Amino acid sequence: MSSAITNAGEALIALHQNQETALVIDTFIVANVTGVDPAGPVDRAEGLPDPGDIVYQYTIPAENKGYINPNQVVYSMLLGSDIGDFEFNWLGLYSSADDTVVAITYCPSLSKWKTAHPAMGNAITRNFMLEYTGLQATTQITVEASTWQIDFTARLKGIDERERLSNRDLYGRACFFDSGFLVVNDAGAFKVQPGTGYVEGIRIDQGAVQAISPGALPATVYLDVALQAQGSDRVAVAAVAFADPGDYTDATNDTHYGQPIAAIDAGGVVTDLRPTRAMGTGILAGVAGVDHTHDGYALEGHTHPTIETDYIDASALLPTEDGGAASGVIATATHGQRYGYRALPGDTDASVEITYPMPEAWDRGPIKLRAVWTPGEGAAAGEDMTLVAQAVAVGDGESMDAAYAVAGVTIADQAQAVGAAHVSPASAGLTVEGEPALGDLIHLRIMRDVDAGATPMAADCQLMGIWIQYTCNQAVTGW
Repeated sequence: MSSAITNAGEALIALHQNQETALVIDTFIVANVTGVDPAGPVDRAEGLPDPGDIVYQYTIPAENKGYINPNQVVYSMLLGSDIGDFEFNWLGLYSSADDTVVAITYCPSLSKWKTAHPAMGNAITRNFMLEYTGLQATTQITVEASTWQIDFTARLKGIDERERLSNRDLYGRACFFDSGFLVVNDAGAFKVQPGTGYVEGIRIDQGAVQAISPGALPATVYLDVALQAQGSDRVAVAAVAFADPGDYTDATNDTHYGQPIAAIDAGGVVTDLRPTRAMGTGILAGVAGVDHTHDGYALEGHTHPTIETDYIDASALLPTEDGGAASGVIATATHGQRYGYRALPGDTDASVEITYPMPEAWDRGPIKLRAVWTPGEGAAAGEDMTLVAQAVAVGDGESMDAAYAVAGVTIADQAQAVGAAHVSPASAGLTVEGEPALGDLIHLRIMRDVDAGATPMAADCQLMGIWIQYTCNQAVTGW
């Protein structure tokens, strides 16, 4: 069966679009034309058949016109059992207002007969879809096509194929779960075990044990898998074969896929040829036992490793009693930005501190630090600026007068230019003393070491803040 918009129809559509007027297609012309080849192309120069060939004219009611999308419209003809008798092999969509055959279909010869008691007549429905840019607007059809007006066969096959290809991407050529479709030798009787698998993206199920007879040994056992019509549906069919079926298309245009599942030697020993995966792992093969969680979040009862970074501004840093650090503000000359800082002088080991609550998911391991600072007046490029960081945990009921028993880690940097922001390299991992536990406060101290480095900087270190980084992998439990 072939269809086409006629040359006259194409010109008529263009004319109505140019004039912004409605194209009204109101009639099916039904004819029986000698010499029509339903497999051949439509003669687009063709017009109305000879009057003697026209066997019926069907006026298209408004409810039998619908649009599929802005470029596709469909017209439907319903011939009831009260119409007949005639044969036809030619259908035309006709605009009576323009006296033009807009489109033609050649079809195999069909018989239409009406009821003549006691003989029952037949009913025939024909849908004619036209496709042309902007055709919905040109025909001024505003009602969406009803499902009965559209042949969904191609569309449903397309959905099946997209699903098959998606499964193929996930499971490969073949994949069987656990013992699904496993061939076993049960005291000389060969059987296929129940279960589930995929072959070329088609999901197949074996509901019960299936006895098979491979015949003369040795033999190879194959599955012949296809999606085949069953009533109004298409279902997966898997048939056992003992010769390689390969991949082929059958007489009903269904594609079959051959897959070996077992080899049986002359002694009856079965070698499993199935690619297998444990049921329930899906595409996450090989990660059984892994605690699956959501990156970046600590969920109750779950753990996950993630690196967290926090920033402590200078405004949160307190000077220590034995080595104070004056607060100050830098105001830029041109644009007036203001940056707060704590001044750690170059002639004394001044220090600042903060009590910091680490998150519950913190792994209680070492933390790393980077200093954000700028050199004070008089600093020269290349001079060394060194800080020392120490940390101790203080928990519920524990003395807040906790000692720093470990020397700590250094944060070492060099001056670049006065008025420039400096971000130091990361320190080594700082071990928090005092056996930190859930809910502990971490007391962090940052001290200026004025003697460290080959060329210690004599100018102030104007400390604007501290970056800290740590690992989280502990379970978080709701309060």
